[in-house]
Amino acid sequence: MTGKVIQNIGLRAAWLFFICCQFIYSQVLYIRSGQYNRFFEVTSMYGLTFSCALKIWMFLNYRKEMIALHKFSIKITRLAGSHLAEKLATQQFYIVKLCKIFAVIGLLGELLYIYQPVAELITTRKLVPLMPIEMMFLDPTKVLDFVIFNSVLVVVGVWCPFYLFAVNFNFTTAILNCKIQVIIIEDDIQRLDAFWREPQTTTVVERHMLLKNICQKCQDKNRYVDVIKNMFDRPLFWYFCVAYTSQIICLYEIEVESWMPGYGIACGSFTEMMIYCFIGTKLFQINEQLCCVLTQSKWYTWDVFSQKMFLNLLNSSMNLKELWIGPLAPLSVVSLIQMVKSIYTYYTFLSEAL
Repeated sequence: MTGKVIQNIGLRAAWLFFICCQFIYSQVLYIRSGQYNRFFEVTSMYGLTFSCALKIWMFLNYRKEMIALHKFSIKITRLAGSHLAEKLATQQFYIVKLCKIFAVIGLLGELLYIYQPVAELITTRKLVPLMPIEMMFLDPTKVLDFVIFNSVLVVVGVWCPFYLFAVNFNFTTAILNCKIQVIIIEDDIQRLDAFWREPQTTTVVERHMLLKNICQKCQDKNRYVDVIKNMFDRPLFWYFCVAYTSQIICLYEIEVESWMPGYGIACGSFTEMMIYCFIGTKLFQINEQLCCVLTQSKWYTWDVFSQKMFLNLLNSSMNLKELWIGPLAPLSVVSLIQMVKSIYTYYTFLSEAL
């Protein structure tokens, strides 16, 4: 990386660290003054803050792997035959469309979060901070201090989502680009079937070489998924732990204290969790599609050597590689439903116990 890029990342990380210090400072003040409800409001903010900090950490640690994955996808797309151009273009348009949808959802979440402070300012002329925190050396009841305070929060609120969207888009495209490899493997399987239907057009050696090429592409896909798992499995686990706790606290504060900004935080965290689980489900579907492509081939019409090699390939492909939320559960929509149920269970418990 260039010095300018490192400087920009360091500046964003410093801003984020500064805000976290204000979180801790605010919680200490609220505990000392007995405002325990405001203590929980600040605690719920750790979900979004931790997500942004995690994205910066992932960008710094895995930027080379992300670039390598994208270059690999571009390379195999260029090497694919022209007859696959339409299918590959459709897949790329689908990825771009999905990223646009995710970006719109993220922006709507931010608008939902700032709605209440802006509405209070317009309707009642009341100065409501963008975050429920206190800042050192500033008095939010004074107009100048209030402007400085919210200007700092706006700067952080614009910079941090940039990394959040960047990493999420890389995650989305890396997963969905697996479909490109499946499309190419499917075309090779169809060609191999055609060669065995008309054996006079090719030699046995050529057919064996094509099958070996298919096996190599399947191994490349497995290694591709392994790199994604190494990058995202552990960070996803920590993210889900923090976001899960943050949503429980947000729902509690919304119900008990009528804390309106909590809707924005809860919706933002839930939306990000939903996106991750949706992409994890897409990876599972891509793996299933590969198995379906292999099983639908007429491998039983090939020679014995090719059949043995193909069965080994089929067995390895059936050992589906999934993304996991650490050691807890696979990253899927089913897991999301279970988490939503447990979130409401703990929220109900807090509402009745406290």
